[in-house]
Amino acid sequence: MKTQSIFLLLFLLFSGPVFCQPTHGVTFQLGLINNLYKSDVPNVKNNTTHFLPSYAFEYGKYSENLFWGGIGLGISIRNIPFYKYFNGNTIGVQTPEFWLKFKTGFHIHHDFMTHLPFIALGIGKYGETEPFYKNQNGMSYTNVGNYKNFNLQNVLPFMEAGTTLINSTFTENKRSIFLTFSFRYYPLPVFKSKTDIEYEPGETVSIQYHLIEFNIIAGIQKNLRRN
Repeated sequence: MKTQSIFLLLFLLFSGPVFCQPTHGVTFQLGLINNLYKSDVPNVKNNTTHFLPSYAFEYGKYSENLFWGGIGLGISIRNIPFYKYFNGNTIGVQTPEFWLKFKTGFHIHHDFMTHLPFIALGIGKYGETEPFYKNQNGMSYTNVGNYKNFNLQNVLPFMEAGTTLINSTFTENKRSIFLTFSFRYYPLPVFKSKTDIEYEPGETVSIQYHLIEFNIIAGIQKNLRRN
């Protein structure tokens, strides 16, 4: 019920009558994502991945009043680690995550730069998976156990908060370059249940993570002003 109320608030802010004389913005975004896989299993270390790509298209609706809203559709590349050896080599699974999110926020105007802090709710889904083995010379793919779907979650609800920096004339009929910093949290664990991974013949480790993500995103926004 609480989630439904939040989505209702997002909808009202996005489509309600507060949006008079709107500017419609369509953006293409390219991001670098840094993930923390926080271990839920005692004595199993956390794992991290760095500077993996994400791509997204977003639509935003802005006006001269306080609030704005938007919707985004994107894909993020995940390297989910299973086990990290003492020499730094890692085995895991690579998969794309397709996601959809709804966001809302408000304006903080300055003479040159505008801040657009926001909160968002979204849902994702993993695509086709492929096991990987990462060594010190790069990444090569190999078979990692006899797993079919790696026990990953089917749906991935998430919450996100962040801010976008864009020039203060972004509501005019022009193109604008922006930069976004955001934090994303997935309340469901990565796997459906604690999962056993065989990293050496006869040697297994049980793993379960919660995913925390930090995003640095750059993009171009095309603005359409309706008078």
